[in-house]
Amino acid sequence: MDMENITDLVLQVPFLCGSVFLIVGGIMYFAPPSKINGLYGYRTSSSMKSQDRWNFSQKYSAKKMVTAAVVMLLFSLTGFLFAMPEVTKTAIGMGLMLSSCVYMIAATEMAIKKRFKDS
Repeated sequence: MDMENITDLVLQVPFLCGSVFLIVGGIMYFAPPSKINGLYGYRTSSSMKSQDRWNFSQKYSAKKMVTAAVVMLLFSLTGFLFAMPEVTKTAIGMGLMLSSCVYMIAATEMAIKKRFKDS
């Protein structure tokens, strides 16, 4: 594999997004925002209803973000295994990124509803 193909791999959407998700997920897990705010953290109407919900949703969403990051990073390695046109790589990468976002939000919202069903 020549250097051009390696550079192509590094520029793939799943690699870049997976790297960002991994870094942000790590930051959110180890240094979550302690108070409800409108700037930093997992911010939805359900997560901002109480401090308990806020604390739970920050840690939970960070774990899901790291899981999504690992899947995207592993998928980016398929560039070594399969030859695909650039358009196909980009389309699959964008689909994977969008589905990862939906996964993180849906899983976190379901966990909030399950844990805080009384409030």
